[in-house]
Amino acid sequence: MKAKILMILMVLMLMILVVGCNQKHELAPSSNYGEYNKVINEYAKSVIAEDYYTMKQYLHPSSLEDRVEIKNATKTTKPPRYREIRKNG
Repeated sequence: MKAKILMILMVLMLMILVVGCNQKHELAPSSNYGEYNKVINEYAKSVIAEDYYTMKQYLHPSSLEDRVEIKNATKTTKPPRYREIRKNG
């Protein structure tokens, strides 16, 4: 008797999980977030290039002191748009 109840509950939970995962893409279609994705990509590029000025434009002023990536960024006389990173090797 207990085994049947457990099986029914497991099947029910599996069905709920499958239906929930199936409808997940309908909650936040990526087409609505085009501008957001562009900003995130721009910020990610500035972190990789250690571009202080671009990172600063996207971060809140109160969080500037807390961010490790902005502490490691270099301030140049001209804000670089993109720069190539070359490491030894």
